[in-house]
Amino acid sequence: MNSQNYTPIIYFLSRYKAIYAIILVVTFAVSLLEGLSVAAFFPLFSTMLGDSPETASGFTGFATKLVQFLPVSSPFVAASLFLISLFLFKTVGILVRDLLVAWTGAKILYSVKNQVMERYSNAEYQFMVDNQQGSLIYNSLSAPTSVSSLHLTLSRMVTSLLKVVAITVVLLSLSPIPAISFISLAVVYYLCIHYLSKKVTFYLGQGRVRASTEQTIIANEFLNGFRQIISFNTAKRWVARFERHNRAYAEYYAKDLAWQAVPRPLLELSALGMLLGFVLVFKATSQETFSDDLAALGVFAIAMVQILPAINTFGGTRLQIMSSLPNVQIAHEILTQSVPVRGEGHRELSSFENAITFEGVSFAHKHRETLMDNVDMSFERGKVTAIVGPSGSGKTTLINLILGLFEPTGGEIKVD
Repeated sequence: MNSQNYTPIIYFLSRYKAIYAIILVVTFAVSLLEGLSVAAFFPLFSTMLGDSPETASGFTGFATKLVQFLPVSSPFVAASLFLISLFLFKTVGILVRDLLVAWTGAKILYSVKNQVMERYSNAEYQFMVDNQQGSLIYNSLSAPTSVSSLHLTLSRMVTSLLKVVAITVVLLSLSPIPAISFISLAVVYYLCIHYLSKKVTFYLGQGRVRASTEQTIIANEFLNGFRQIISFNTAKRWVARFERHNRAYAEYYAKDLAWQAVPRPLLELSALGMLLGFVLVFKATSQETFSDDLAALGVFAIAMVQILPAINTFGGTRLQIMSSLPNVQIAHEILTQSVPVRGEGHRELSSFENAITFEGVSFAHKHRETLMDNVDMSFERGKVTAIVGPSGSGKTTLINLILGLFEPTGGEIKVD
């Protein structure tokens, strides 16, 4: 979890290829309508200003020709109806896309939580002993939620990217130089976001995971041991431990939100300054034809209103992905490698006739000293065998070995 590994993202995407293909097709269709709806403002503005839109080319020319096909005598009414129709189709497409994304997110959350729980249900008992219960609870509930959040974030990223591309194509066909300038601004913005996400956001996300896991561990142990804690009057110490990690989580959370909030106003300010600069250039260099360029400038203004939030969302999703990546890595590790699977027996004992025998049995918990060393003993059927010893001497471990919850590190346990 310490390195930026994108394999978990590819892993979860590959598990839902079919539904993602459907979402991509719908998103692509909506993006085409986004671009065409921006181009549809050109014939509307041209008729309002008394200009002829017939000289337009590219997407704006295509929109103008579609308006002329409508059986309406008034050019203004025809342009208005065309624009309204496009927005209606676009709205329906957006609703379908968002419903598909929401349904898929719920399906992923349900599926990953069940799979994590199933992995834990088949885990070795030793694995449960070696891991803190609070950490396992966090991994079971919070990590799968981040996988679902990742799906929603990736969906917003693709949606924003396709919308930006569609509107940019319209602007390139309308006026290449301003469009290329805005593309350059968007590229610089994304490079800054990319650098920020790798150098800052990912590590803030790791800090949030650590702090949140510790909070879950402390809260779980506090609630389970509440009787002993209040009996020995140690509640203040537990509250202080929780407060320390809670403060750390709040600091990571605030820094994460602050870094995500910084790029947007800078992008909007830069785009506004660039747009006003082009207006002034057009006004100074083309005074006689400036009124003819108002329709194109109006389309540019409409495009900026739609494209700037999309660019900001696209950059913001990069930060959100890197913030949630540590949790996604946890879920991926659980489902693919980190949980040792409990071995099931291949024989069913129909009866118990004689004795359970330990022959040279040795055992040690992971990373601990040897608890049993070459033990020989027998538990005969029908007889009471008492095991006596101080706490930690291995009485419970002995029972767990008989039940098969632990595997001996040496020797054999035989039945009959």
